[in-house]
Amino acid sequence: MDAVIRDARRRQRKRRSLLVVLAFSAVVIGALSWHFGTGGGGGPRDSLSNAIGGGSRSITDGVLRVPVPQGGTGSVNPGFQGRSAVAWILVGNFHFPASWGPQHREGSPAVPPNGVLIVVGDFIPGAFSADWPRVRALQLPRRAAGSRVVSWNVQFAGRALRLSAQFGSVPDAQTLQLARNLLAGIRTA
Repeated sequence: MDAVIRDARRRQRKRRSLLVVLAFSAVVIGALSWHFGTGGGGGPRDSLSNAIGGGSRSITDGVLRVPVPQGGTGSVNPGFQGRSAVAWILVGNFHFPASWGPQHREGSPAVPPNGVLIVVGDFIPGAFSADWPRVRALQLPRRAAGSRVVSWNVQFAGRALRLSAQFGSVPDAQTLQLARNLLAGIRTA
């Protein structure tokens, strides 16, 4: 009888060990998914590296690739339009606060003074976007020079984009150039 009890206890310890390993693996996979999904994991370097602050990295929603400036943060907040994947992609030259993360599906983090936040709403074109201009490259509108927030809509690479550039203070030549470079660096994935 003692042998049966010892064998049952040994099997129970093995099951517990397996559950601990599975739980630990789930936590690691979740943390890595969040890390890479929010732009923390690096990425391919591109020709805009010097223009946006050295060793740049990028984030993607699977359709568009958006450069993240050195020392900055990026976030991809996925969603659906019907059955098609869409996303809000945010990149800034500052660290997003710890209180703002993957749980946020709407809104954006506060932009600090001298900060730049580019927001890209990546959608499937439809009737709502039929009259939006088609462009080959993304550019900051001229009206951005004196504004802290500028928003516009375009069709780019077969997608309907709702774009905004938010500045933490009235933009100077350097922050305007950073915003221009980030927009110019957006490519298809």
